Amino acid sequence: MLTNNQMILRNFIENPKSGLNELELKLAKIIFVNHDKIESTSYYRGMRQKEIAHLIKLNHNKTLDLPLKTSNDYTSKEIQNLTRLTVMSFRGFQNKQIFRFGNRFNFVYGRNGTGKSSFVEAIEYSLMGNIQEAKYKRIDINKYTKNIYTKNAVTPKLYGMSNNGKEVEISPDTEKYNFSVIERNRIDNFSRMSAETNSVQQQRLAALVGLDSWNTFVNSFSKEIDTYLVYENELTDEIQAAKKDLAVSEKSLIASENTVKESKSILKGFLNEFQKDDLKQLSDSFTEKKAKLSTELSKNETLPLISPDLFASLNTMQAKFLNAQKIYHENTSKINHYKNDLSLVELAKAVLSQKAHHSNVCPACLTSIKNEDGSLNVAVDPYENAQKIQAQFLDATNIEASNSKLRSQLENELRGFYGSLQKLLNQFENSGLHPINKLTALSDAIDAFFGEKIAIPESAWLSPSVIHEINDIIKKHNCDLGKSTSKKNVLQTTLNQINQNQGSFNTAKKSVEASKPIQKNLRDSIEASKQLIVNLSEKAQIAINKNKSTKKISKAYETLIIKLKNYTESLPNKELVDLNQLTLKIYNLINKYDFKGEQITELKLPLLPTQVIQIKFNVPDSPLINALDVLSEGHIRVLGLSILLAKALKQELPFIIFDDVVNAIDDDHRKAIAEIITDSEGIFSGIQWIVTTHGQEFAKQLISNTPNSLRKGIKEITFKEKNLGADIHYIDKTQNYLLLAQQKLKDDDIRGCLADCRREAEVLMIKLWNIYNKRFNQRISLEVNPSNPIPETRNVFDVLRSSFKKKLKGNDAELTVLGTVLSKLDTLLDGGGTSWFLLNKGTHEEENAEQHDRVDTEQILNQLLVPLDEELTTKIGVKGAVLVRKVV
Repeated sequence: MLTNNQMILRNFIENPKSGLNELELKLAKIIFVNHDKIESTSYYRGMRQKEIAHLIKLNHNKTLDLPLKTSNDYTSKEIQNLTRLTVMSFRGFQNKQIFRFGNRFNFVYGRNGTGKSSFVEAIEYSLMGNIQEAKYKRIDINKYTKNIYTKNAVTPKLYGMSNNGKEVEISPDTEKYNFSVIERNRIDNFSRMSAETNSVQQQRLAALVGLDSWNTFVNSFSKEIDTYLVYENELTDEIQAAKKDLAVSEKSLIASENTVKESKSILKGFLNEFQKDDLKQLSDSFTEKKAKLSTELSKNETLPLISPDLFASLNTMQAKFLNAQKIYHENTSKINHYKNDLSLVELAKAVLSQKAHHSNVCPACLTSIKNEDGSLNVAVDPYENAQKIQAQFLDATNIEASNSKLRSQLENELRGFYGSLQKLLNQFENSGLHPINKLTALSDAIDAFFGEKIAIPESAWLSPSVIHEINDIIKKHNCDLGKSTSKKNVLQTTLNQINQNQGSFNTAKKSVEASKPIQKNLRDSIEASKQLIVNLSEKAQIAINKNKSTKKISKAYETLIIKLKNYTESLPNKELVDLNQLTLKIYNLINKYDFKGEQITELKLPLLPTQVIQIKFNVPDSPLINALDVLSEGHIRVLGLSILLAKALKQELPFIIFDDVVNAIDDDHRKAIAEIITDSEGIFSGIQWIVTTHGQEFAKQLISNTPNSLRKGIKEITFKEKNLGADIHYIDKTQNYLLLAQQKLKDDDIRGCLADCRREAEVLMIKLWNIYNKRFNQRISLEVNPSNPIPETRNVFDVLRSSFKKKLKGNDAELTVLGTVLSKLDTLLDGGGTSWFLLNKGTHEEENAEQHDRVDTEQILNQLLVPLDEELTTKIGVKGAVLVRKVV
């Protein structure tokens, strides 16, 4: 079973005007075959794009065909009417319940929350396989239909009578029955479109004709899908890397070949130079020559030179040391001399300590030091002499401090001298010369000084003659060594040249030998790289072709969505084709109690997305204007309802389910709608109606407007109040006062019969009043009791009867039309009769009331009220402000 969206999508695919190319057609088929998966996704976070990309990957190489169209054993034209509905565990229903429908009128009443919506949704689901409210709220249908107490959802079963008189189960068919259910939400959304933009108005118009779910489905497609499609790796980097490896290998092979060529040239040169026949002879000759030269070099072993500079430095250090040593000894003698006069120094200090007390008296003999004229009285001034002695001692102290530093310096210089002396001795030893005794003795003397603190004898130092002798020895040794070194250098140079030639020979030989496996590997690598490039290029070409195909798919998707959205924009207008006159007629019927100027004489429904709904009012020189700019919300509701009813008639649907009519249409138009539904002569005369309402008065109005001859075909269903968690319950109980009165008369409930007759009289009063208003369009004057200003029914009847007779006096034709009504009213209202008296007795409780006469009651019911109802409901009409008899 296809959903409405699937059928629209199929029509789009199969419509030649869609202009789909081969690739667009394939994508459309993928979307169709996987409709449920795709519909469950949304544009949010690319969910739908990812799903479609995945489905394209799975199906792009498959051949997809649309499923064969299936048809029921009957069509919507072949179903005459709905007969019954079986429902259980569905929405608000828990236990199994069976609803049986009347052939013409089924009026369903129940307060909010009693189960009317579940009842209508069960019919809707049976007819179309989905529920518009569930789609509008984006709730999974299985979850939406599940009963919260049974935790289960059972598909309802709807039965209808076929044209061959057999009851058959109806299979869901959205395309056939899309306009059989008139939902309040469709009309509500349509009524609010006047303040919206043109695009939103198109969406509201689409919702009115049942395309809101389709719009949601289409609008969730993105404009493009390229970023979600999988593109193959064209291996550009891999091919580039393989080509780079090939170039490296080829370059390495060329370099290796050049190296081998150079190496072979070197080997050939050596063979020619040394006049050898092969490489082995040449290698052996190198080895022999090297052995011979090595032997000669070993015989001419070179001794090391003795450094003349080292010996010269040693002489300088010795001279410096001996000079410092001389100064040290002189200072030591002075210090020793001063130390011997230490008592004299102490005496001088004692003398000077007395100067402060006896500045001119000798501290020893107490003799005056100076005369009065300043001349010395003694031979020497003791105080001046004491100061001289102290000054001399201070010089000795300074020399001693200086000598201490000089001693430390001498030790350091001696150690430096000793180190240089040891180096010179080592050079003599390494040169193979016999040790020089004077040098060895000096070294031993210094060792004894540092080790045992024995003074170095003056004879141990090198005298000028010894220095001269050692210089001669060093010069002779170095001269002899120079001659030996020159010969050795010649031998070494020859050996070095042989080593160089042998190295070049070995390198060239190894290069030639090693090049074979290297070049083989390089050639193998080159072949492998070439083959890899070929393989990668083939795969890359496949990838490129696939990517071109994927890019075509991407472009095809973009154009497909554009075409799909263009098609979607035209759908609401296609649904409105050829509906202008029928919609106009229905609209005016619903508005027949409005001012004539509010009715319309021309209606143009849009045939293109850019067009608007245009109307002309029933006033002179009315222009063709945008209906949404001038109509009130209530009239826009009526227009939406008119379009839906016209569409249902256009499709020749045998039944219409009108859900929640009271909330869908304002009070001013409900009366006319009731008359349209129940008019046996109108354009809906062949339609089976199932009308739900929570307005009890409207339910009564529907029944009272139904012709008496058709009232037996009325099926009334009343949904009862239920407690929380309780199951839905209903009762089959009529609210038609005539039928109720007849049933009570049959049950001998005379008072109850009369009470319903009295209520029916009030209904007939309203019908007569409506006919008067249509005929004369005038008000009537009534006298009422100030304490109770509500007009009494009897008074209204009297005034209407007298007004008709007065205004139609001399108009025999219209009096004849109204003759039966006036006659029956005379009987009912005459003061001498019992009819109205009995009606009041049935209404009011009285003590000691007489028993009501069954014959009189039956006469009132069947001979007065039933004929009056028949006349006022089905036989009398007003046409052109003239009373006429309706053709039955």
